[in-house]
Amino acid sequence: MVPTVDETLELVERLRRSDVNPSTLDSLGLTVERLCSAYSSEPSEPLRLESLGWLAHLNNVLDSRLTLQQHREVLVLACWLTLLVGCLEYDMKMTSHAETTRRIALHLVRESGHTGSPARSGCGRPRFFHVSRVTRLHSNALRRVTRSASLTSGG
Repeated sequence: MVPTVDETLELVERLRRSDVNPSTLDSLGLTVERLCSAYSSEPSEPLRLESLGWLAHLNNVLDSRLTLQQHREVLVLACWLTLLVGCLEYDMKMTSHAETTRRIALHLVRESGHTGSPARSGCGRPRFFHVSRVTRLHSNALRRVTRSASLTSGG
């Protein structure tokens, strides 16, 4: 049986439907911004634990029905939080954890489909990327992630 025009339109509308309100994604973006901005002034361990908690929350959001754009936005937010956690782990001398976290961030950059820095998502670059507490080690870790993503995507 061939679907009618109305049935086709209904199918397409169902594909475009989302369970997540745009204001929820805005709030998540602000939370990620707050956490990343806190990098320069908050103690590493509590900030790392809170960031990991929000990563778990983002994972739950990914289990919801999302549009493709929303899915990408959540992946980019998760990438920034993962980079933050990696920087905190370097600060805490958790080098092997930090390296694993960096690799996860690279995977998220690739999965999100962005060809360079997660900042190209349109979500903006968190301020922690620029704060003075980011040492050469942190900056290099961030550069390796974005450079690797750029090289592997042909950028």
